[in-house]
Amino acid sequence: MRLFNLRKKAVRTYSSVTESGLPQATWTGIDPSLLSKAGYQKCMAVYACVNLVSQTASQLDWILQKRPRDSRGQIEEMGQDHELMKLLARPNPKQGKVAFFENMSGFILLAGNSYIHKAGPDTGANRGKARELRLLFPSLVEIVPGTRENPIKEYKYNISYSKPDHYRPEDVLHTKLFHPNDEWYGLSPLEVAARGIDVSNMIEEWNMRLLKNDCRLPGMWKVTGYNFEGTEKKDFEIELAEKFHGYKNAGRSPVIEGDVEWKDLAVSPKDMDWLSLDKTTIRKICSIYNVAPELIGDADNKTYSNYQEARKALYMEAIIPLANLVRDELNYWLVPQFGERLYLDYDRDKIDALKENRETLFSYVKMADWLSDNEKRELTGYDNIGPEGDVIWKPINLISASTAPKEPKKSAGLLTKANKGHWNTPERKRALWDNFMLLLRAKEKAIEPLAESFLKEQTKRVSDALSGLSSLAQVKPDKVLKVKDEASKYHEKTRGWYADAFITAGESGMVISKGELYVLESKALNLFDLTPELEAQLKALIFDSGIKISETTLEKIYAMLKMAELEDWTIKEFTKNLLEKLPELTPVRAKTIADTETHTVENWGTNEGYKQSEFIKRRGWLSAFLATTRAAHAAADAKYSDNPIPLDQPFNVGGEKLMYPGDRTNGSAGNTVNCKCSTYPDVGGDEE
Repeated sequence: MRLFNLRKKAVRTYSSVTESGLPQATWTGIDPSLLSKAGYQKCMAVYACVNLVSQTASQLDWILQKRPRDSRGQIEEMGQDHELMKLLARPNPKQGKVAFFENMSGFILLAGNSYIHKAGPDTGANRGKARELRLLFPSLVEIVPGTRENPIKEYKYNISYSKPDHYRPEDVLHTKLFHPNDEWYGLSPLEVAARGIDVSNMIEEWNMRLLKNDCRLPGMWKVTGYNFEGTEKKDFEIELAEKFHGYKNAGRSPVIEGDVEWKDLAVSPKDMDWLSLDKTTIRKICSIYNVAPELIGDADNKTYSNYQEARKALYMEAIIPLANLVRDELNYWLVPQFGERLYLDYDRDKIDALKENRETLFSYVKMADWLSDNEKRELTGYDNIGPEGDVIWKPINLISASTAPKEPKKSAGLLTKANKGHWNTPERKRALWDNFMLLLRAKEKAIEPLAESFLKEQTKRVSDALSGLSSLAQVKPDKVLKVKDEASKYHEKTRGWYADAFITAGESGMVISKGELYVLESKALNLFDLTPELEAQLKALIFDSGIKISETTLEKIYAMLKMAELEDWTIKEFTKNLLEKLPELTPVRAKTIADTETHTVENWGTNEGYKQSEFIKRRGWLSAFLATTRAAHAAADAKYSDNPIPLDQPFNVGGEKLMYPGDRTNGSAGNTVNCKCSTYPDVGGDEE
């Protein structure tokens, strides 16, 4: 008999069936070894999640601090040479810090438990102090209960190659996850995910079997009207497997002769949609480990902005909670062995994924004028600076209520010249700088909404330019955003603010030259002359600022385009991600623009005001009264304090020649960005 050449026999008529049976569901038990094998060793999703979390957590930088005895003291950084830090750098001869913390995290994520055994001297001055730390395999550890007073009698380590080891409770750190029904052991995440893991593994096995069977579901060949004789049925099955099963025979079509029919015993692959089920299962497993699926290869939601947010979420929801658990346990069990008031922590400032969150927090705290400096430092993770940090600054000008400068008295006519060296005393320099910061804050608040509005309008213009494109290949960033046109629009939008800020800064310089502080709310004195030459220079400054702002936007478009090309986005995906990213950055960029432009215009205008005063021939450098002041700027303050220079000569600051603080025409970004320095006039310095 040949395959599919089955002729009816007249003797009798009946059906003969060759079938493939359907398997019954069998779930993995809760034995830790079985869970680890079925989960970590066989399930790709579990392996990826556990490795991602444990390896990322192992890269955290640990720091050791010595806390003060009271709130007035300072936190002391102990450094990496401390004996505890050396122990963590090399916990045992076989492991370094990264491997140790990676394995510890992995045990917690897989078994719900981790055990650290310490080895050290039992006698002498260092009795009980750890000299070596070793991780124990959770599946081999048995907790032996004790009495009510001492709940744990010992930890028994059932190593296979010898008799069990017995460890004292004080020599073992047991870190465990919450378990609602077990007093001794933590709940393994694998136990919670067990059925999802089984489903994922079954799907892989199912797909492999389909591949081997020509990608067909279990079913049967139904032969009607033929009576198999002898070994015909067995031969039929063998010939069927050889000619039509397996990936090598995929696509071959049988030729039917006689009444032979294929019957599915289940629904079609399309109806079952195994791919969709597999994705759903993987996402459920990811949710148990607080890992976004796009971080382990799920491409459905993997866009630039989603990926960035997923990286943040990984730290906030998985890495930091795990690190906090490990930190607290080590501070309770290990750290006290090495001295009093020591505290082990990890450095959050070095986590790149959270930098944007920190910038948002710092911006918020900076504007929280109802908090003292110490309260702001506490919110941002820094130590107390003592009683001087308990001052709450005035909401309007951020000047202490006890030292706020009073409004200058108005003279009937022109203000008279101040005494020689009026601003050279430390007290008056501080009052002058405080007044300078008052003016900066007020002007920043005025330009910030203008800058934010410009950036939003710029984003809209980018959106309009992209809307007419049909493919990613058509995207030409310098055509989408024309920098010079954008600079002109920036000039149109902000020139009123620049002119007003520059004129008031000039008047401020002239008022200061007469020994008084300038009050922004007072009526204009009409002392300063905005000459055509200065007006042209101011216009050039505005245009240059517009160029720099737009070039920054252009760089972001280029970066997003490169990402799109690498990940093969469509034009729709590229546009969506770009238009999500640009608005996210707008508030932060507007704040930076306001800070930079205000400082430059204020110092330039003040310097021009000095020039228009009949009393000022020289000026000195006034560094900011801040802990963050650059060393080069503090050196300039000291250098020019007793030796003011002529108005037409530059300051030598860090090897660069600046006409005034924030002079970006002559200074680099490292010398001008975030600078808060000012100048003071040398009243009557040349007369004698």
